[in-house]
Amino acid sequence: MRRLWRAGWACVALGCTPGSDAVTDTDTDTDVVDTDVVDTDTDVDTDAVDTDVVDTDLVMGTPVDAGTERSIGVALEGVFAGLTTFDNEPVELAWAAMRDRRILGCNVYTPGDTIRLEGSCSAPDGRRTIGQLERTYTGIVDVDGVSDALRLRGRDFANGRLSQGWATEAVTGRELYFFGMFYLADDDGTVGRINGTFDHVVVSAPSLSARRLFLGGPVEARDAGPTTWSGRGLVPQDLEIVAFSDAEGGVLQVSGSVGGLGGTYDTFTATNGAITRGMACDTEPAGTWSVRRRADAHWFDVVFNPERACDGCGRVMDAGAVVGTVCVTVPQLDTRWAEDP
Repeated sequence: MRRLWRAGWACVALGCTPGSDAVTDTDTDTDVVDTDVVDTDTDVDTDAVDTDVVDTDLVMGTPVDAGTERSIGVALEGVFAGLTTFDNEPVELAWAAMRDRRILGCNVYTPGDTIRLEGSCSAPDGRRTIGQLERTYTGIVDVDGVSDALRLRGRDFANGRLSQGWATEAVTGRELYFFGMFYLADDDGTVGRINGTFDHVVVSAPSLSARRLFLGGPVEARDAGPTTWSGRGLVPQDLEIVAFSDAEGGVLQVSGSVGGLGGTYDTFTATNGAITRGMACDTEPAGTWSVRRRADAHWFDVVFNPERACDGCGRVMDAGAVVGTVCVTVPQLDTRWAEDP
């Protein structure tokens, strides 16, 4: 995913012009000239075949009906529109609730910038459980994912400096990191639950900003409102969103899954997914976006390739076979979407 955007928009197929021998060959021997011309023409014809258009390797399956195509498109548009609603707020709310209600012998200690809750927190009714959770807030120099996103736009980020050509500028960065599992409930139900790895990174310089959000598992927070992703019942699984924004535009790169969606399709997975703003093709996403039908747990993959034809349409794949086409409207997402951690 992170290598996608520098590779793509200006790809030019090499070898599509006649060979130099055909241009310079002035041999008057008819047999030699004829042979050279025939060979050169053959090379030109072979090279000129656009394999992206022909797609002879595609397997065609039984087409889905128009209603299925429309419902997949509606589901994907909902996914795109909701990407920038993911943030670190529910994780922080769950953490704060569990930290503020440490009871019944929970051990709490703070080595350096890390706060840890660990030990048994079981109440007589068994509703409070055991767990350990680590929270770290630091300034950063380099972070996997964000530094890659910067390099994709022709910049290097290391040792707190950003370079592009001969120019350099200072970069600031912050990271909020959670790791572990903790669950706390009281007589009214769940107070908070965090299970997995959660990471929110921001780097910024005068000319740009970049962010990485990683949500590794389920989060519940009593204080999370109904408009947050946790309050809406969404369950991320290894969801990574990397955003980059500068004067030229922005990129939102997505991988991982989210369950708990409403509607016909209850889960999506993105593989090398991306949405751009201010670049060559903002009207079509890139990568593979898969949705699972709630009724029968059946998956459809939709493969978008804006380098082929920037028309907003992707192939619907079922078990590796093409079964339809879905065209979508891509929202103009703000790639600076998240608050600082």
